[in-house]
Amino acid sequence: TMSINVNAKEEVSIPYMIREICEKYGEEYNICPEVLEAICWHETRCREELSNGSCVGITQINGKYYKEEMELLGIDDLYDADQNIHLCAYMLKGYFEEDEDLYRVLMIWNCGYERGTKLFNQGIYTSYAKDIAQISFELERKHKK
Repeated sequence: TMSINVNAKEEVSIPYMIREICEKYGEEYNICPEVLEAICWHETRCREELSNGSCVGITQINGKYYKEEMELLGIDDLYDADQNIHLCAYMLKGYFEEDEDLYRVLMIWNCGYERGTKLFNQGIYTSYAKDIAQISFELERKHKK
């Protein structure tokens, strides 16, 4: 486990296993692994067993919106950290291919495609997107990138 301090609020601690998974899918989908780590941390503090309503697992995915992608990737258990992060990375890759702006991608991931795009086009950045970006930048610094 590595630990860092973000804005002196709370120490970010990414378990080694989660870092390994994020690095694996970051490499496979050409996504900064720290972005994946930041989502895991922000959503559940890297706890894969958590759920909030219909959103489950380490990145809090609502599987009903991703049935086709889950079938394509062979994902059947969103409580499994590897499968959950895999789906997250796969979806982010598609958003990044359209536009490389991290804030837009994060807002689409969090708010849905239409709302996230609309907010971004209005020049509005959600607190979710800003928080994930900040955590990701801090993790990159910690990893000396």
